[in-house]
Amino acid sequence: MAKNSLERYTHYYERWVTNQSSRQKALADLQQMTVHLEKLSDIVIWVVLASGFWCFWWVEVVMI
Repeated sequence: MAKNSLERYTHYYERWVTNQSSRQKALADLQQMTVHLEKLSDIVIWVVLASGFWCFWWVEVVMI
């Protein structure tokens, strides 16, 4: 009985440890993805603003 209980406890403890390490890895990945998305959003905003400028400039050149 005691051996069975110990094996059962060990099984659940090992699952808990594995889940905990997976959770920590997922949180680290989320943090890294957040940093990359912030950099990407800065680039995208710059490209959108620059393309808007060039479109405006092109219209001005064509209309003159």
